[in-house]
Amino acid sequence: MKHLEHLSILSISGDDASELLQGQMTQDVRVVEDEKIHMTSFCNVQGRVIASAFIQGKNGHYDLILSSELADDLKNHLQRYILRSKVTIEKSEKKVFGIYSKETVNDQQFYKLLSNDPGRMLSLASQAPENIDNLISSEEWIHCDIKKMIPITTKKSSLKYIPQMLNLSLIHI
Repeated sequence: MKHLEHLSILSISGDDASELLQGQMTQDVRVVEDEKIHMTSFCNVQGRVIASAFIQGKNGHYDLILSSELADDLKNHLQRYILRSKVTIEKSEKKVFGIYSKETVNDQQFYKLLSNDPGRMLSLASQAPENIDNLISSEEWIHCDIKKMIPITTKKSSLKYIPQMLNLSLIHI
């Protein structure tokens, strides 16, 4: 089964995970503690976007879904700010699967809606979900991102823009 191979997952957990993320990302941590996947970005000290990412969170555990090209860069950036905090950052072995939300999904907990594109859903899992035939390919997903003006930063565009230049302030995140 196809997964979105252009995306990787960073898992962030621990007692101080929400505090670390609140200080590093453009999204309010309290907003992501719902049943949707939200958009955010991480900037360097000059305000340039290192990486844009989808984020989901619950009970002090957060999953960042971002370009595979930037997963290690963002992990290294965030680890600089851990200091004595109780936070663990790991590159997840799970894969990212996408479907259109109009598909019939037996297990709604397995998939979560994107907050800025209710037409698509994501699932983070070790293997493809059962009984889903119409998984979105990476090419289709990227095309939808472009069509919906959702900026997914890549190695080539990292550190070139500020969040406003990517219209992150205008996207319902």
